Amino acid sequence: MDDIDNRILFNILKNPRGRLSDFSSGTSLSDQDIHYRLKRIKENDVLQKYMLHINPKIYGNQQIYMAFATDSKYPGTVDSIIRCFEKLTVYGISGNENGITDKIKELKTYLGTPVMEYSPKQDAVPLQLTPLDSFILKILSRDPMTPTSIIAKEADRKVKQIESRIKYMEMHRIYSIIPKINLSKVNLVIVAFFSSNVEEITDSIDQDLVIVTDSVSGLVLIFEQNLINAKSIVNKIKRVDDKLDVMVVYDYEFFR
Repeated sequence: MDDIDNRILFNILKNPRGRLSDFSSGTSLSDQDIHYRLKRIKENDVLQKYMLHINPKIYGNQQIYMAFATDSKYPGTVDSIIRCFEKLTVYGISGNENGITDKIKELKTYLGTPVMEYSPKQDAVPLQLTPLDSFILKILSRDPMTPTSIIAKEADRKVKQIESRIKYMEMHRIYSIIPKINLSKVNLVIVAFFSSNVEEITDSIDQDLVIVTDSVSGLVLIFEQNLINAKSIVNKIKRVDDKLDVMVVYDYEFFR
């Protein structure tokens, strides 16, 4: 891995479904060069896979993030697991009122008392998915990198119509496509924030740096090219929320 490979991965995190020309931003490489480097990056298990995270609030479910200071492992089903250098593991869970209450009790039984817990507020007016949106999400759940042309063919719609709905869903963070990168092999830094002021925080930084977030309070994952840039972002965000909980991520997994 060299600085150019790190730059390519940085661009992929910013725009996972982008073109080769998008991944070459900040370099002087041709599409052919990008294709070769990307193939090598995948073969070396640096870029491991692409994960789809669907915002559970669109289904009327509540979402909670809980951080535990323990090496114990929870064997049940969760939405996400984020492991941090601060010896914390963050679990994302979701469900209806009864289901999420049972899940919280189960997590605490296995892992003890959480050191941090954040529950994003429900939006006043939930976003409504069209039947086409639901169909697109179904295909992306199968493979987040399915080309737009294939989605259009399966949906029997025009490519521009599919592109429009994808743009809408991405803009409203109905879903996120999250590349799974082996952070031990790169210089990229992923930082997790717990905050009750998510909207103001994300408004103060480059939206392209945000991997996943909630609208009001909860978890924000951002990435940067190096520790110096990450520290600068942290300092900037702390001016917005001085009670911010910050963690450096070394591994992460999103399951749905």
